Amino acid sequence: MYSGSAIRRIANVHNLYSAWGTVRQAKDTSKGTDGVSISDFGRKIRHHIECVRRGILDGTYEFSELVPFPIQKDDGGYRPLSIPTVSDRLAMRATYNVISPDFADLKSPCSFGYLPGVKLEDAVRRIHQLHESGRTYVLEADIQRFFDSVGREKLLAILQKRYHHDRPLFELLARAVQVVLADQSHLTEEQRAVFPRPGVGIPQGGGLSPLFANLYLLPLDNAMVSNGFGMVRWADDFIVLTKGPQEAEEAYHLAESLLGELGLRLHLLGDSAKDKTRICRYSSGFDFLGLRFDSEGVRPAREKVNAFQARVRRITSSASNLRELLTEMSLYVSGWRGSYKFCDTNVKLSMWQSLDEVVADHLKSGMARFDAILPPDLAPAAVFAALGIRQISTPY
Repeated sequence: MYSGSAIRRIANVHNLYSAWGTVRQAKDTSKGTDGVSISDFGRKIRHHIECVRRGILDGTYEFSELVPFPIQKDDGGYRPLSIPTVSDRLAMRATYNVISPDFADLKSPCSFGYLPGVKLEDAVRRIHQLHESGRTYVLEADIQRFFDSVGREKLLAILQKRYHHDRPLFELLARAVQVVLADQSHLTEEQRAVFPRPGVGIPQGGGLSPLFANLYLLPLDNAMVSNGFGMVRWADDFIVLTKGPQEAEEAYHLAESLLGELGLRLHLLGDSAKDKTRICRYSSGFDFLGLRFDSEGVRPAREKVNAFQARVRRITSSASNLRELLTEMSLYVSGWRGSYKFCDTNVKLSMWQSLDEVVADHLKSGMARFDAILPPDLAPAAVFAALGIRQISTPY
């Protein structure tokens, strides 16, 4: 674990500047309760880093209230977003940098999210291994409002046990856990209802929340492994691969019982594709971690494909000059394809090729805005080659 307190390493100036590099990359314009944006913060970065450093070192750093910001979903409901100050994002990222390697001991055959050296590709590989071993049924499980339902007292007890040797670190983590929401009187009753009750929950998307989630769900991991279930979990999302529907039901009931002890609830088990918790054949297909798995292989889920197409449209329409268009498109397309490099483009080749066509068509129309005309009948492969952009359908 640690020799002495980890606080000094968290407050190390080099670590704080490293954390700032991560925070500023978000290009987020949202503001916390102090009204300071990332760009505002950056203009006085030396001052702010020194304030955070001193507060962490002397144990007086206090996390500010979170701004409640409900985001409307396509179905008309709301998703709760709790916005921390930039200073708190910096403090949490600096803490994450130091303590995340310590979470290597949470690695198990079933846990993959937000662990040192573990990638999405590792989770996909494990799913393939379980399927190839004869597990042809899948329990898709969804925890109801996980981050909003985490019991803070339980989490604090877990953290205290883990960091009993480092009181200053535990106290810093405890203050991060106990952060509260700012005034919600300006929200409608429907909007307020999507935010957690006072004293319950941890911020979804918070800098330390993924680590807290892994700690909190460790009893679930241990029990599922010891009972021989083929679970694959990424933070609060998990599936269980089984050899038959009865075994999948047994896995559901065990998970339901264990999560109940943690103050959490699964969505009720259903039998249709629309149900958030259901049992299905692997071959019939299911979505997990933004991927579609079925008998043909694995590829990006439909929602990810739709989001890709929407982003390509935005890049095309918002570019202010030709260089910006080509640079932004190249970076985004290459990065998106790289994140799915473990996918075989021979699986649903037509889907990958259709994305090539989408990018090529938008590049041609976007370039025409800046009087850089390409032949309208130029094939996608030629467009990509002319611009030096890797085709999406090209295998890695």
